[in-house]
Amino acid sequence: MTLQELQDRVGKKIKTLREKKEMTQQQLAKPFGSERSYICDVEAGRKNVTLETLLKIANELEVEVIAFFVWE
Repeated sequence: MTLQELQDRVGKKIKTLREKKEMTQQQLAKPFGSERSYICDVEAGRKNVTLETLLKIANELEVEVIAFFVWE
């Protein structure tokens, strides 16, 4: 697996979990001071998310960080 493939998979998982909670990208980004466009880029695999930000996203989505790395 390449870094790009990992970014794509994690981004898609974040999007799936966000949509499952019926949250907008703006609603996900706002509590930790990020912009909607950043979440958009992460979900599209265009940005490499840090562990710190991944933890913040997980907390907002009320999931464990490991949830981003479990694929069907």
